[in-house]
Amino acid sequence: MCSSSWGHEQEKAMLGSFYLDPFTTYLDEMEFRVDLFEVDEGYLIEAERKQTPRGNICIEINDDYCAIALYQSVGIKQRKILFPFRLEELAIHAELEEELIQIYIGRQSSPIQKGPFSLWIPPNEA
Repeated sequence: MCSSSWGHEQEKAMLGSFYLDPFTTYLDEMEFRVDLFEVDEGYLIEAERKQTPRGNICIEINDDYCAIALYQSVGIKQRKILFPFRLEELAIHAELEEELIQIYIGRQSSPIQKGPFSLWIPPNEA
């Protein structure tokens, strides 16, 4: 269980509301697609990169949300994923694939991570 006062049923309801919200589908089309999955270790957010270079991706964790910003030549595309519990002290890491950003949010707290933070994905080193 996540280190929060929310129970498993509330977390399942949060996932259901994410997928049933018609605004989610609208944002998938207008900004970029985001999927949210429950995995054994916690949650996985998968976001489409839309050919955004590595150095133009920012992930922000603050209180009960994860925000992803893609800085493109046509402007900034942003998505915010809300959770029913605080994320700031949970173990979180991101991985970048060819077309996806994967953000893993663990169920357990991290002894290193405290408070809000932002993560810029560095450009590839030549």
